[in-house]
Amino acid sequence: MDEAMKSSPAKACLAYLPGLLLMAWFSAGLTGRVTVHAAGGEAAGLARYANAWYLRKAGWDFLYISLTWVAMWFMSVKFFGYIFVSSAWLIAAIWLSLRVALWLNIGIIEGLGILEAAKRSYALMRGRVWQLIIISAFPMVVAKALAMLINKLAASPAGLAYYVGEFFEASAAVVVIGAYAAAYMRIKNEAPAAGPATPLAAEVP
Repeated sequence: MDEAMKSSPAKACLAYLPGLLLMAWFSAGLTGRVTVHAAGGEAAGLARYANAWYLRKAGWDFLYISLTWVAMWFMSVKFFGYIFVSSAWLIAAIWLSLRVALWLNIGIIEGLGILEAAKRSYALMRGRVWQLIIISAFPMVVAKALAMLINKLAASPAGLAYYVGEFFEASAAVVVIGAYAAAYMRIKNEAPAAGPATPLAAEVP
Protein backbone atom coordinates (compact mmCIF):
# COMPACT_ATOMS: atom_id res chain seq x y z
CA MET A 1 0.00 0.00 0.00
CA ASP A 2 2.84 2.39 0.85
CA GLU A 3 4.56 1.73 -2.48
CA ALA A 4 1.27 2.04 -4.38
CA MET A 5 0.50 5.39 -2.74
CA LYS A 6 3.90 6.71 -3.82
CA SER A 7 3.72 5.47 -7.41
CA SER A 8 0.01 5.92 -8.18
CA PRO A 9 -2.08 7.53 -5.42
CA ALA A 10 -5.29 7.65 -7.47
CA LYS A 11 -5.21 3.93 -8.31
CA ALA A 12 -4.36 3.05 -4.73
CA CYS A 13 -7.34 5.03 -3.44
CA LEU A 14 -9.65 3.37 -5.97
CA ALA A 15 -8.38 -0.05 -4.90
CA TYR A 16 -8.98 0.84 -1.25
CA LEU A 17 -12.51 2.18 -1.81
CA PRO A 18 -14.44 -1.15 -2.12
CA GLY A 19 -12.98 -2.37 1.15
CA LEU A 20 -13.85 0.92 2.83
CA LEU A 21 -17.47 0.68 1.66
CA LEU A 22 -17.76 -2.95 2.76
CA MET A 23 -16.33 -2.22 6.19
CA ALA A 24 -18.62 0.80 6.53
CA TRP A 25 -21.68 -1.33 5.65
CA PHE A 26 -20.84 -4.04 8.16
CA SER A 27 -19.80 -1.70 10.98
CA ALA A 28 -22.90 0.47 10.52
CA GLY A 29 -25.15 -2.59 10.72
CA LEU A 30 -23.35 -4.08 13.70
CA THR A 31 -23.30 -0.73 15.51
CA GLY A 32 -27.05 -0.43 15.02
CA ARG A 33 -27.78 -3.88 16.39
CA VAL A 34 -25.54 -3.76 19.45
CA THR A 35 -26.52 -0.18 20.32
CA VAL A 36 -30.24 -0.94 20.22
CA HIS A 37 -29.61 -4.06 22.32
CA ALA A 38 -27.57 -1.98 24.78
CA ALA A 39 -30.47 0.46 25.00
CA GLY A 40 -32.83 -2.36 25.95
CA GLY A 41 -34.74 -2.36 22.67
CA GLU A 42 -35.46 -5.10 20.16
CA ALA A 43 -32.96 -4.71 17.35
CA ALA A 44 -33.89 -5.11 13.70
CA GLY A 45 -31.74 -7.07 11.26
CA LEU A 46 -28.18 -5.95 10.65
CA ALA A 47 -29.01 -5.06 7.04
CA ARG A 48 -31.55 -2.42 8.11
CA TYR A 49 -29.01 -0.32 9.96
CA ALA A 50 -26.30 -1.05 7.40
CA ASN A 51 -28.39 0.06 4.42
CA ALA A 52 -29.60 3.17 6.23
CA TRP A 53 -26.23 4.40 7.50
CA TYR A 54 -23.36 2.89 5.52
CA LEU A 55 -22.90 5.77 3.07
CA ARG A 56 -22.67 8.26 5.93
CA LYS A 57 -20.33 5.90 7.79
CA ALA A 58 -18.17 5.48 4.68
CA GLY A 59 -18.05 9.25 4.20
CA TRP A 60 -17.03 9.76 7.79
CA ASP A 61 -14.34 7.06 7.56
CA PHE A 62 -13.03 8.56 4.33
CA LEU A 63 -12.82 11.99 5.97
CA TYR A 64 -10.87 10.59 8.92
CA ILE A 65 -8.50 8.66 6.66
CA SER A 66 -7.96 11.80 4.59
CA LEU A 67 -7.09 13.79 7.71
CA THR A 68 -4.54 11.20 8.84
CA TRP A 69 -3.05 10.99 5.33
CA VAL A 70 -2.43 14.72 5.46
CA ALA A 71 -0.13 14.07 8.42
CA MET A 72 1.69 11.39 6.41
CA TRP A 73 2.03 13.88 3.53
CA PHE A 74 3.63 16.40 5.87
CA MET A 75 6.11 13.68 6.83
CA SER A 76 6.99 12.97 3.19
CA VAL A 77 7.51 16.64 2.25
CA LYS A 78 10.07 17.14 5.02
CA PHE A 79 9.95 20.92 5.27
CA PHE A 80 11.26 22.82 8.29
CA GLY A 81 9.45 21.62 11.40
CA TYR A 82 7.58 18.90 9.48
CA ILE A 83 7.80 16.43 12.37
CA PHE A 84 6.12 18.87 14.77
CA VAL A 85 3.43 19.85 12.25
CA SER A 86 2.61 16.27 11.21
CA SER A 87 2.57 15.01 14.80
CA ALA A 88 0.35 17.87 15.97
CA TRP A 89 -2.01 17.34 13.01
CA LEU A 90 -2.26 13.60 13.69
CA ILE A 91 -2.90 14.06 17.42
CA ALA A 92 -5.57 16.67 16.69
CA ALA A 93 -7.26 14.37 14.15
CA ILE A 94 -7.32 11.47 16.60
CA TRP A 95 -8.58 13.66 19.45
CA LEU A 96 -11.35 15.13 17.30
CA SER A 97 -12.36 11.70 16.03
CA LEU A 98 -12.69 10.45 19.60
CA ARG A 99 -14.81 13.46 20.61
CA VAL A 100 -17.29 12.65 17.83
CA ALA A 101 -16.80 8.85 17.88
CA LEU A 102 -20.32 8.16 19.20
CA TRP A 103 -22.12 9.97 16.37
CA LEU A 104 -23.38 6.75 14.78
CA ASN A 105 -24.72 5.38 18.07
CA ILE A 106 -26.41 8.71 18.72
CA GLY A 107 -27.80 8.98 15.21
CA ILE A 108 -29.39 5.53 15.37
CA ILE A 109 -30.83 5.79 18.89
CA GLU A 110 -31.76 9.46 19.04
CA GLY A 111 -32.74 9.84 15.40
CA LEU A 112 -30.37 12.73 14.71
CA GLY A 113 -28.66 13.66 11.45
CA ILE A 114 -24.94 13.19 11.09
CA LEU A 115 -23.99 16.77 11.98
CA GLU A 116 -26.37 16.97 14.94
CA ALA A 117 -25.17 13.58 16.17
CA ALA A 118 -21.53 14.66 15.84
CA LYS A 119 -22.24 17.83 17.83
CA ARG A 120 -23.98 15.83 20.55
CA SER A 121 -21.14 13.34 20.68
CA TYR A 122 -18.66 16.21 20.98
CA ALA A 123 -20.62 17.54 23.94
CA LEU A 124 -21.11 14.15 25.61
CA MET A 125 -17.44 13.21 25.32
CA ARG A 126 -16.14 16.30 27.06
CA GLY A 127 -13.72 15.05 29.71
CA ARG A 128 -14.33 11.42 28.71
CA VAL A 129 -11.99 10.96 25.73
CA TRP A 130 -9.61 8.89 27.84
CA GLN A 131 -12.36 6.30 28.34
CA LEU A 132 -12.62 5.70 24.60
CA ILE A 133 -8.83 5.62 24.30
CA ILE A 134 -8.71 2.78 26.84
CA ILE A 135 -11.54 0.71 25.38
CA SER A 136 -10.16 1.23 21.86
CA ALA A 137 -6.48 0.62 22.59
CA PHE A 138 -6.78 -2.43 24.86
CA PRO A 139 -8.47 -4.79 22.33
CA MET A 140 -6.19 -3.59 19.53
CA VAL A 141 -3.04 -4.13 21.60
CA VAL A 142 -4.21 -7.63 22.56
CA ALA A 143 -5.02 -8.38 18.89
CA LYS A 144 -1.58 -7.22 17.75
CA ALA A 145 0.13 -9.26 20.46
CA LEU A 146 -1.81 -12.42 19.59
CA ALA A 147 -1.12 -12.02 15.87
CA MET A 148 2.61 -11.50 16.49
CA LEU A 149 2.75 -14.47 18.83
CA ILE A 150 0.98 -16.83 16.43
CA ASN A 151 3.04 -15.70 13.46
CA LYS A 152 6.25 -16.12 15.41
CA LEU A 153 5.35 -19.57 16.73
CA ALA A 154 4.10 -20.78 13.35
CA ALA A 155 6.84 -19.02 11.38
CA SER A 156 4.16 -17.68 9.04
CA PRO A 157 5.25 -16.32 5.65
CA ALA A 158 4.65 -12.63 5.02
CA GLY A 159 1.38 -13.12 3.10
CA LEU A 160 -0.17 -15.39 5.73
CA ALA A 161 1.08 -13.17 8.55
CA TYR A 162 -0.79 -10.24 6.99
CA TYR A 163 -4.10 -12.14 7.00
CA VAL A 164 -3.56 -13.41 10.54
CA GLY A 165 -3.04 -9.83 11.66
CA GLU A 166 -6.14 -8.65 9.79
CA PHE A 167 -8.24 -11.41 11.37
CA PHE A 168 -7.31 -10.41 14.90
CA GLU A 169 -7.65 -6.69 14.16
CA ALA A 170 -11.14 -7.27 12.73
CA SER A 171 -12.10 -9.25 15.83
CA ALA A 172 -10.83 -6.44 18.03
CA ALA A 173 -12.83 -3.91 15.97
CA VAL A 174 -16.02 -5.88 16.70
CA VAL A 175 -15.20 -5.77 20.42
CA VAL A 176 -14.64 -2.00 20.19
CA ILE A 177 -18.04 -1.51 18.50
CA GLY A 178 -19.73 -3.27 21.40
CA ALA A 179 -17.69 -1.33 23.95
CA TYR A 180 -18.62 1.98 22.31
CA ALA A 181 -22.31 1.05 22.42
CA ALA A 182 -22.07 0.26 26.13
CA ALA A 183 -20.10 3.45 26.80
CA TYR A 184 -22.65 5.53 24.89
CA MET A 185 -25.59 4.16 26.88
CA ARG A 186 -23.82 4.77 30.17
CA ILE A 187 -22.90 8.34 29.20
CA LYS A 188 -26.36 8.98 27.75
CA ASN A 189 -28.02 7.95 31.00
CA GLU A 190 -25.88 10.51 32.82
CA ALA A 191 -26.66 13.34 30.37
CA PRO A 192 -29.83 15.37 29.61
CA ALA A 193 -32.09 14.06 26.87
CA ALA A 194 -31.39 15.34 23.35
CA GLY A 195 -35.04 15.92 22.44
CA PRO A 196 -38.11 14.08 21.17
CA ALA A 197 -37.76 10.65 19.62
CA THR A 198 -38.02 10.07 15.89
CA PRO A 199 -39.48 6.96 14.18
CA LEU A 200 -36.04 5.37 14.02
CA ALA A 201 -35.28 6.17 17.63
CA ALA A 202 -38.74 5.01 18.72
CA GLU A 203 -37.61 1.38 18.58
CA VAL A 204 -35.92 2.00 21.92
CA PRO A 205 -38.18 2.55 24.96
